[in-house]
Amino acid sequence: MYKIKDYYHERAKKEGYRSRAAYKLKEINKRFRLIRKGDYVLDLGCSPGGWLQVAREIVGEGGYVLGVDKLRTLPLQYNNVEIIESDLEDFHTEMKFNVVLSDISPKIMGKRDVDQYRSYILAKKALEVTEKVLEDRGNFLVKIFQSEDVKSFSDDLRKRFGYVKFYRPRSTRKGSSEIYIICKSFRTSCL
Repeated sequence: MYKIKDYYHERAKKEGYRSRAAYKLKEINKRFRLIRKGDYVLDLGCSPGGWLQVAREIVGEGGYVLGVDKLRTLPLQYNNVEIIESDLEDFHTEMKFNVVLSDISPKIMGKRDVDQYRSYILAKKALEVTEKVLEDRGNFLVKIFQSEDVKSFSDDLRKRFGYVKFYRPRSTRKGSSEIYIICKSFRTSCL
């Protein structure tokens, strides 16, 4: 079992981020430039809000960030950040976004194959939402637990995006099977 108060946890507390996950998004965006100033960003599974904070820093005043989670998430004090309490299946919007983020994780049951499969299902649901709301040439970042299902999922992503790459941020806990898939250049013509 990992120590709750590790380096990134302590750093997040010190720097005012709601979770250690903020550093994952910072690192990924620095390397892959998924989010840019002025972008409209949808954050699926946004609680507790660390990714909302980072996304807002990047998009600035001219952008917009919408967070969605079935868990209550405390609001951020910005006019251009909103949070909706909703399950993925029930979430609908007419808005279009330049970037969709999904750091959703299933409730860990402790059975590796069950946890992996549930992560795969959540990643697929995030992709379904993404296909409805992502602008042409937009970007998608999704977390998934490594499993046999990852290959078929990444094959699906390659049909829809011009660029697909696996990445494991330095701030990922040792022993974690999570991996992030960076997807760029969404092709709406493939739907």
